[in-house]
Amino acid sequence: MSETGQKRNFVAHEWRRLAQMRKRGDVEGLIGELQNPGAEIKPDGTVVTVRESASGQLGRLGATEAVPAISTVMLEDELPRVRRNAALALRKMGARSAGPAFLAALRDTESSVRRLAALGLGKVGDASATDALVAALDHESVWVRQAAAKALGRVGDRSALGALEEVARRDSRGHPLFRLRYKSAIVRLRRRPTQTEG
Repeated sequence: MSETGQKRNFVAHEWRRLAQMRKRGDVEGLIGELQNPGAEIKPDGTVVTVRESASGQLGRLGATEAVPAISTVMLEDELPRVRRNAALALRKMGARSAGPAFLAALRDTESSVRRLAALGLGKVGDASATDALVAALDHESVWVRQAAAKALGRVGDRSALGALEEVARRDSRGHPLFRLRYKSAIVRLRRRPTQTEG
């Protein structure tokens, strides 16, 4: 067998090993793998890091006890795709305890991480993130702006309504789906009772 074939066999074994850890519910073992610097190849040939796979497996498990460890990966890993996968795992979990890490990740250099952080804040309903999400409405990436708008609609702080309406006007010539997402967030906020009504 060639060296490449041996590497593929090894990394495919690693991928199966992590999947088996998830199936056994081995949360501690998967948390330990978040520090593994190795790479693996999935059966489809995609090269990923063990850290990506471990965070993904923890996200699939919904292992909220892993939130601090995955948050560290999301905020500190040098590879953008590892940070992105950690953000995706945390978003999938929807644990409120991930709110502060999502808030910090809104400042990531990678827009895909910022997008997932905004969506995560919306999922956990972290109203303390309203100002940061409003600021994200000015990001250069339309995907980050869309995620921030969706999150603001879910968080439900009516103080963001003016900023949402402004970004919707500014981006109004974009794709119809974008306009629909802004409109959905605005409608959600308008339906929320004001502090004096509630």
